[in-house]
Order: sequence, then C-alpha cells, then structure tokens
Amino acid sequence: MENKTEFTGIVNPLAERLADAYRLHFASADREITWLAAEEERSLWLTSNTVLVGRVDARGLTGDSQSFFGEWKTMSAYRGRYMEEEKIKWRTDPQALTYGVLVPETSRFVVRWAVKPDDRSKYPVVKCDFEWYSYTPAEVTHWSLVLLDIANEIRENRKRLDWWRTNFGNCYRYGMKYACPFVDKCNKQAWAEPMGKPRIPHLQIERDMLAKTVESDVVILDASRVGDYLECPESYRRKWEGEGFQEENEALTIGTDFHMLVAAHIKSLIGATYVDTTDCT
Repeated sequence: MENKTEFTGIVNPLAERLADAYRLHFASADREITWLAAEEERSLWLTSNTVLVGRVDARGLTGDSQSFFGEWKTMSAYRGRYMEEEKIKWRTDPQALTYGVLVPETSRFVVRWAVKPDDRSKYPVVKCDFEWYSYTPAEVTHWSLVLLDIANEIRENRKRLDWWRTNFGNCYRYGMKYACPFVDKCNKQAWAEPMGKPRIPHLQIERDMLAKTVESDVVILDASRVGDYLECPESYRRKWEGEGFQEENEALTIGTDFHMLVAAHIKSLIGATYVDTTDCT
C-alpha cells in the first residue's frame, strides 16, 4: 500500500521535489516500520530552571520491535558529495546529541537525508541516503552535563548589559552568500541596535510555556539554540534572548516545507496496513 500524501497549501517546489524523492526512496523500508508518531513536541526539565524542548521528526519500531527516533535532513549538493564524511560528523553533532537527551526511552536513531539536485549536472536528480546510530548511557549523561553547563553560562551572560562573547570565525562559515545575519552590526560593534522582526517560537509547547509566568533564571534549550550558542554566544543572544530575531531565508523555507510534507506522509503511515498485491497465480 503506497499513496502519495496529498497536502493542501503552497509549498516550495524544491521542497516538494525533495519530499517526493524521500517518499519513494524509503517506501520499502517504511513497510517494515511501525510508525508511532511524527512531529512530536517534547519537553524535559533537566533542573528546576533548565528545560530542554524540541520537535522529534518521528518515532517508531523497527521490524524486530526495537524503538527508535528519526531525523530528516536536507543537504546541499556540495555537501552531498562528501556524504560518508557527513555521516561520521553527524553522530556527534550537537543537534543529534541534544535529541539523544530529549528522547531517553531509546538510544537508537536513524538520520535520513534528501540531497538537493546539483544544477550543474546534465541530469540533476534528488539523491537520498540514511544512517543508523546509537548512544551509550555514558554519552547521553555526558551531553546532559554539557547542556547544564551551557545553561549556566547563559544565566551568567544575562548579567551583562552589552555583548556576549563573539566568534568572528563563524561569520562566514557557510560562505559569503550565507553570512551570519548579524555580521554588519558586529563589525560596527552596534551591540544594542535592534534587529527588527521579533522571533516567534515555532513550538506550541514553548508558546504555552511562555504564556505563563516564567522565572527570569529559566533557560530554555533546544537543538538549534545549543548549536547557535556553541558557534557564537553573541549570535545566540541576538537570536534567542529578549524578543530575539526571526531569521528567514530560502534554505529555511525549503527545510520547513520539506519537514511538513514528510511529516504528513509519516502520519499517513501510522496504523497503516500493507497488502501484498503480488499476483501469485
């Protein structure tokens, strides 16, 4: 049983192309999985003033009834040429480690990639790949302590009235075309200058939390916040502290739409019954 997920609404054409390729590439593997949830929001209080939040792309059971969670990623054609290196790096990526803490009931997870087509190629196609990973309890404990250290540093930084530690080596990490949105203000040392569009929390669980009275020393962490803080605390301050900053660009739009389409597809598989239509007569 295989049906293309219908989604009403305007989505980025490339995101739709990536999602279609994902669905077809992993159709056989998905028949062996019992899907339990998609786009599941979670929170986990690490201490009385540190909470970890996130949206897990999917959870399920493998064919041998082993629980796991999944992460779906889009990737540029350039990075896709070094997929084996990306697989090695991703296991200890802060995002992966953070989700390992957020989903404590399993130490096993799969990452699936949809690689954007290379427009320089004569026949540009979407390629997909995957890798299975697992963590030991010691690794999860270690990263939990790292998260607490980050939260404590953020609380200390909040006492400052101006800038937080900068990392100018990160300004052009993804090239001049994708420079940090704050590079001009940091170069001018315009630390207090507002950015404009305030950040809107993308998780309902976080919006509900902020709608209530939250103590001033509470630190909310998620995979994106952790990655941003480790890359550059000043960039983190501008994005996440106070009103924050709502970053918008094409890559984010493609990633958001891709996740939305794949989530709709996974949800259609929850409770699905597959029928063998092979003609054996």
